[in-house]
Amino acid sequence: MWTQLVRGLLAVAALVATGCFVEPHKPAATADAPLVDTPADGTAAAAPVARKIASAWYSAETTPSAGMSANGYSVPTAGINNGDLVLFIANIDNGSNTTWPLPTASFHQIEQINYGGDGQTFFAAWAIANNEPAAYAQSYSGSLNSASAAVTLLAVTGADPTHPIETDMPKLGANSAPVVLASDGVTTTLPSSLVIFAGGADWATPDETATFTPPAGYDVLDEISDKGGLTFQWTLQLVASKVIPAAGATGSLSGSIATAPNVSGAPWTLTIAIAPAP
Repeated sequence: MWTQLVRGLLAVAALVATGCFVEPHKPAATADAPLVDTPADGTAAAAPVARKIASAWYSAETTPSAGMSANGYSVPTAGINNGDLVLFIANIDNGSNTTWPLPTASFHQIEQINYGGDGQTFFAAWAIANNEPAAYAQSYSGSLNSASAAVTLLAVTGADPTHPIETDMPKLGANSAPVVLASDGVTTTLPSSLVIFAGGADWATPDETATFTPPAGYDVLDEISDKGGLTFQWTLQLVASKVIPAAGATGSLSGSIATAPNVSGAPWTLTIAIAPAP
């Protein structure tokens, strides 16, 4: 027995002397947990995402979308989820600065401006969805002439539910052909803000067809006219979006609407910055 113990000790000593001693296996080191970005530390949260819920239109010369008339609008809300930021963006031939009523009492008006030699009224409002009705249906304020209208209804997921609208900037343009949709842009205050670019115009020549061009890098959400397609008599509207990775000024933005045959129109733009959820 003593002989075996001595032999074992001598073997261990030999292994140590030759550097061949094997350490027990150690578990691999785990990677650091990923950092979580939050607007509070100046880095980017997940960007809001916009999707079109509905287009609506009215023209006395063609079949309007369901519920639309010269006296008011009805726009279906299917697809809006509770907690979404809802954007209602619209344009109508003629009108006044009070033509468009809020879709429901929970909405907040962003802009409503009557503009142009021929007269048009563009409008935008927002709300945080909470058991929305099956449709937004309201009557117009005051009398209209043609009442040709185009409406875009959007839902945005991932917006700040308390202060979703960082800023907005309307701009009125000069009569031109093709129409230039020019914006001075906006200044975002948070990384990963979503910018919505809306613009439109009206004309007085029947049955033109239109080609829309959004600002460079912007994705089209809607191209809509008072006849439901790209053929129109009075009213056209473009809505597009882009995520802005870093906070700061977007700089000027420019899109266009070209018509065939080519006629001139007086354009407007409305640029809206949407804050991401904290």
